[in-house]
Formats: sequence, structure tokens, C-alpha cells
Amino acid sequence: MVEQQTRGQFTIGDRALEIEPLRKRGGQQAGDPEWSVNARLTRLAEDIGLKFNSVKSVRRVASGHGPFRS
Repeated sequence: MVEQQTRGQFTIGDRALEIEPLRKRGGQQAGDPEWSVNARLTRLAEDIGLKFNSVKSVRRVASGHGPFRS
């Protein structure tokens, strides 16, 4: 069960990275603020029933910048 949960978190993180890749801090993308990083991740979180901070966290871990990815 724990393995499935972990795999699910990485899947969510990987999908979040596909939607919104990590950028250098302050690396804003020009365009419509409705589609900012926070807006896109918030929408994903709402769509899958998770909190924004959970999606943001698993995205970072999946990118290799978090504490659990090797």
C-alpha cells in the first residue's frame, strides 16, 4: 500500500512538471496571469482533490530538487 501511495505521489509530481516545469526563482513566464504557475498548480490540485501545497511539494520532489528523489 505504501509503495502504491509513493508511486502515486511521483506520478502526480511528474504530471505537475509536465504542466508547469520548474524555473529559476523569479523566472516568470510572460503572458496571461490566469495561467501563472500558481494558477495552473491550483487548478491541478482542485481537479485531483489535493491541496495546492501537496501538489507543489510532489512536483519539487519529482524534479529531483526535493529531499526524497535520487
